[in-house]
Amino acid sequence: MKARRVEVGEVFLIPLGDGRFLPCQVIAQRQKASLSICGIIGTPLVRADDAAAANARWTAADVAAEVTVPTVNLIRHDGAAWPRVGVFRPLKRPSVDWRERSFLFRLKCLCGVTDTFSFSSIGVLYATAHALVGLEPWDGMDDPDYYEALLTPSGRTRAIRTFSKPPATNA
Repeated sequence: MKARRVEVGEVFLIPLGDGRFLPCQVIAQRQKASLSICGIIGTPLVRADDAAAANARWTAADVAAEVTVPTVNLIRHDGAAWPRVGVFRPLKRPSVDWRERSFLFRLKCLCGVTDTFSFSSIGVLYATAHALVGLEPWDGMDDPDYYEALLTPSGRTRAIRTFSKPPATNA
């Protein structure tokens, strides 16, 4: 059986823990399509059927975060397929140039620093979607600023940040 290909422009829905869906689009692929840069749309949908109509209204400003994942992992998560909406024109180009992203990744690996530019597992894509809408603590990763580094400029104003402990304040 031939594996299904994931294409640039493909939109799929990440099921959220509260029954809603967060749309996500493959905005670019690199390394012979083995890695996909996914733009998470910051507006949850109540029904999966609403995605195709909502796609016509989405713009680059609706992309709240970008996460790079192995393409093969986009087909399944937790043993259940994520609903596929269709293939549309990519909403935007990746915020960070691929060469810069790759260089920074290698540099951070050599220095032993966490990679905030995220060559991530599909679980990080899932967790980021939940953190964007306030269903997972914003500071839930080992690096409390991890999700912040994945946000696009428009996502910085749209994310619902809930914290596992109150943020430190400068008094």
